Amino acid sequence: MVGGLSQLLHSAGENEVYEVKALLGKGLNLQNEGVHVAFTGGTGILVFIDLVALLIRSNLGLLKNSESIPILRKGSTFKFVLYASFASREDAVGLELLEGLQEITKSLGM
Repeated sequence: MVGGLSQLLHSAGENEVYEVKALLGKGLNLQNEGVHVAFTGGTGILVFIDLVALLIRSNLGLLKNSESIPILRKGSTFKFVLYASFASREDAVGLELLEGLQEITKSLGM
């Protein structure tokens, strides 16, 4: 689709009706071990924003004891590599979080 879904929705007529259903697919299906690589563009990044925020909180030691996340346990070889593409910095969604995770991860030698 040229321009993407967001452009289609923004250019739609006032009387257009869309039905939004629950998420489809298998989920992220993250494992405790190994490298997980994701490629996304535009609003497709939204699928990963919660994970990015969780990783930031984990890296900064801000998770509560009740938030036991298997992929983040000590000794886990979990690694997440995310490639995100946007039309421009101004159009980027969640860019501050993405850059924050990258900065924190690098500064902590992770």
